[in-house]
Amino acid sequence: GKHIAIDGKAVRAATEKCKGGNIPYVVSAFLCGNGLSIGQKEVGEKTNEITEIPRLLDLLDIRGSIITIDAIGTQTDIMNIIVKNGGDFCLQLKGNQKTTYENVKLLFQDMKQNEPDRFNELPCFEEKVKDHGRIETRKYIVFDDPEEIRHVIPESWDKVKCIGMAILVRGKGDTKSTEIHFHVM
Repeated sequence: GKHIAIDGKAVRAATEKCKGGNIPYVVSAFLCGNGLSIGQKEVGEKTNEITEIPRLLDLLDIRGSIITIDAIGTQTDIMNIIVKNGGDFCLQLKGNQKTTYENVKLLFQDMKQNEPDRFNELPCFEEKVKDHGRIETRKYIVFDDPEEIRHVIPESWDKVKCIGMAILVRGKGDTKSTEIHFHVM
């Protein structure tokens, strides 16, 4: 399957050319691995990314693809459109899904602290990426117990089959930073 990343971006270079100096904003679909934009929708003044992402998804053939979207696209309506159109999803959790984010975070923390053997047996994938003079190590941990997920994820997220934790360690020279992200899939 294809990996399609959906992301919103301000077109900053166009600011001076636009009336009133407003920055145009678009939601784009990128075919990862090819570096190719396969679709865009302008985000109008009276809409936002959450409104335009479903419209963009309806323009694309996403059958058999995995769709990744950052936290703004982590909405049950968007999840349902992806599944209805034959795709799979990996949606990032953050503050806009605060309770779910906190529940997923606590599940991983609790398991790591209180059930380290079980935590260490979870499926884990690692990769190293060199980009812009820095090295990023990415570790992805996946949890797929349907019963426990139902206790952590609200009923409206009924299509979630697993949850994930991504640990990103970036280093450039002597400087290192670590970020932890959580996802529903």
